Amino acid sequence: MTPTEALQQLDETGDPDRIGLDWERSAAGDRIPAFLTQQQITESLAFCGFGHEYTAALIDTARIVTRSPALLRLARHAAWALFEGPESRELLGWPAFSRSLGDRAGLFWMLIGLGVVPFARKHHKSLGIPESFTRDTCRQVWLYCEGYKSNYDGVPGIQRIRTNWLRHYVREPIFRIGRLEYWRKPNPIPPHAYRNRLSGLTVALAWPDLKIDLDGIPIPGEPDGGYWHTTFEETEQGATGQPIAPFGKVLHRTITLPSAEWEPVLRPDDDILQVHIPPVDPLNLESVRSSQVEALAFFKQHFPDSSPRAFVSTSWMFSDLLETWFPESNTVQYLSELYIFPLASDSGLSFIFPKGFTPETAARDTRLQRAILDHLAKGKRWRIGGMFLLVDDLKYFGSQHYRSAWKLSEFAESR
Repeated sequence: MTPTEALQQLDETGDPDRIGLDWERSAAGDRIPAFLTQQQITESLAFCGFGHEYTAALIDTARIVTRSPALLRLARHAAWALFEGPESRELLGWPAFSRSLGDRAGLFWMLIGLGVVPFARKHHKSLGIPESFTRDTCRQVWLYCEGYKSNYDGVPGIQRIRTNWLRHYVREPIFRIGRLEYWRKPNPIPPHAYRNRLSGLTVALAWPDLKIDLDGIPIPGEPDGGYWHTTFEETEQGATGQPIAPFGKVLHRTITLPSAEWEPVLRPDDDILQVHIPPVDPLNLESVRSSQVEALAFFKQHFPDSSPRAFVSTSWMFSDLLETWFPESNTVQYLSELYIFPLASDSGLSFIFPKGFTPETAARDTRLQRAILDHLAKGKRWRIGGMFLLVDDLKYFGSQHYRSAWKLSEFAESR
């Protein structure tokens, strides 16, 4: 059976070419995949922190899948591509299966998501990671289910797009530690950050060739209004460019940071801990602080060759717009402790509008959804942001260190 034939049998729409990548390699005869068996469903639910409330529905859905050659073949390939294939691959071009499974479509993807458990356990065991951290990491499936229920009138399941994240748990050094997840990797974020050797002030310089609007925000694509370009140069004598204020704006001013006075503290490809913020659970400064402290001890113990320079992340949660809309929220209190920088990206809307996003029909159920839609209705752009928190500055967490220390007068303007 080909992907095209499977989709036709189910009256589902999708991209057969994308679905069919490595199609033959996932074939395994008539054997039922372990993740569709009652034993593994029950064990994986317990491992991810579920009770027994969804066991019967998932087992029934698994029976429906195994009785349909087309559903079974697609389910087998989806799980293989995510968790068993030789390289990490997102599931792109796949249907939601709402036509063939109706309200059980989310349960189909929940079965796929639960399939991460045995592979994550094997991966973590090979790294010498205690199983308690594996359980906490795999709890993400439970969190995805809670988010799904809140958007689908209490119906359990997870969205297909969420399974893509789970594939990292079987290959990468990524773990949930307390409130947050951390992924040890080379820094993928472009700003160069420097610290004044005398005062301790930290400043990030924008990367070159950005189009910046009059509000100090990068513009994606071709701008339709006023803008200016960023520049950046680093030599033995120092670095020259445009500073990014820690509240997420690029300043239209060129400065020079002499190497005799300023040292680099964060660059692309430095060893860092990339932060991810699991949904649903409360976010407050104390839970974040304790998580960060525990994470540094965890990676020092289990990855002794690791010397992370900073915590970094990009997310819709670091959009500077949130500070205007929700100044008293826990999210804004958190980002006030970080060095925020803007990005030329409007991504993240799939998390905020899980049922799909078009300005005319998007849900207005939450304060954030309403704020974004009202913002767009005024002809303005939605944007996400990035952040870093230097490991050496964790001791200041809770004092809004980067903002309180910010002094533009310390920079020598380039002539």
